[in-house]
Amino acid sequence: MLSVSRNGIAAANQELDVISNNIANAGTTGFKRSTSQFVDMYTGAQQETSAPNLGLGAEALAPRRSHSQGSIKETGQTLDLAITGPGMFVVQSPTAGAIPQYTRNGSFELDKDTNLVTQSGERVLMADGSDLQIPPQVRLPNNQTAGLTGLEINNKGNVVATYGTDGKSTIVLGTLALASFENEAGLRNEGDNLFSETNVSGNANITQAGAPGMGQIQSGSLERSNTDVTTEMVNLIRAQQAYSSNSRMMQTMLEMDRKLLE
Repeated sequence: MLSVSRNGIAAANQELDVISNNIANAGTTGFKRSTSQFVDMYTGAQQETSAPNLGLGAEALAPRRSHSQGSIKETGQTLDLAITGPGMFVVQSPTAGAIPQYTRNGSFELDKDTNLVTQSGERVLMADGSDLQIPPQVRLPNNQTAGLTGLEINNKGNVVATYGTDGKSTIVLGTLALASFENEAGLRNEGDNLFSETNVSGNANITQAGAPGMGQIQSGSLERSNTDVTTEMVNLIRAQQAYSSNSRMMQTMLEMDRKLLE
């Protein structure tokens, strides 16, 4: 019985941690909530007997992450990008030898070198694997220098910049890359809403928005967390009750053992 209680306490404690993390990140752009997973544990009964297996409680497995779509919030900022449908942005640290990572957090900005980057500094990659750079000014065919006066990112991820006050000089700077996986839940969480591929997730299928099986990009918007705070609060109360119940059971067993040993 002590083993049952300890297993129950460990399982309830993990669920409390998972739910608390979901609630803490309810306001984090592109965050994906997780749910706890448990399996029943049994003793191994002797094959020559007809005695049933005895339950040893529940064992906690690794939490399972849900990659369901979060709601879309309009911001009006061109570099804020949301994906509606499947897909993840492809980003990479500027450090030599860094491997690509993936995120649904499209809150981007320009660094000192005018590269499009994440809030933590990873560069956003284009479909051809190169960095996306948005120069503040360019030299036009007439050899005149013109400053950036407009920027548009359409639903296919094409980045179009306008230079000069007449609005006639437009340049397609590139097309943003999107990646999909056979099993997104198998991605490794690297923190800061960044994920890397694993054998469980499968290799990244990198293409662009609007391609078959891929979502579209919505500029001027961000994807909210897919956490439902009301649901998580209900789950939190249930987990707290389970933790308290197992704690009381374990305390009772300890007191019974103590009396037997007196």
